[in-house]
Amino acid sequence: MKRKQAMIIVVLTFALLIFAGISYANLNITIKIDGKKIASDVEPQLIQNRTMVPIRVITETMGADVKWLQETMTVDIVSPYQNFMDHYAEEGMYIRQAEDILPLFNEEKAVILDVRSNQLRGVSYIKDSMFIPMPQLLDNLDMLPKDKIIAVYCAKNINASYAVSMLNMLGYDAYVLENGMTAWKTAGGEITICNT
Repeated sequence: MKRKQAMIIVVLTFALLIFAGISYANLNITIKIDGKKIASDVEPQLIQNRTMVPIRVITETMGADVKWLQETMTVDIVSPYQNFMDHYAEEGMYIRQAEDILPLFNEEKAVILDVRSNQLRGVSYIKDSMFIPMPQLLDNLDMLPKDKIIAVYCAKNINASYAVSMLNMLGYDAYVLENGMTAWKTAGGEITICNT
């Protein structure tokens, strides 16, 4: 009797495993980024109700560099922002230090452009800086001078990098104000703190 029960349990277990395998195989998990289907050489998996996707296909599709470092067993991902900053920092292009911009700003040869969100602007900002949130930049180009340097800052240099790229393509003399408000304050520039 016990042997018969054990055999039934084994058969049911195998049937359950086979059924689960068939169900898993039929999941057909699709990866989409910005609405576009992304093909991957490694299929996404559903493990403990969590969808696991291959990191390389996601990060490379989003413009990052992915490297496997065998000696440290590390996946090293460099974001598009970091690639931009590394490349231009090496070339000295489109990045200016606060201590270089501050005298130009004081002589009215440069303007400071804040492209952060309304929420961040409402906390603090570089005194006398212009404010155009990044999503509204192209709609407000008429506010920007073509005869002055435009030093752009944001929270982490990411949106500033995008803004600088666009502005330079449109004929402006724009630069990332590296490390934004922190560097500005260190260089002796004034920061306005809002009452929150």
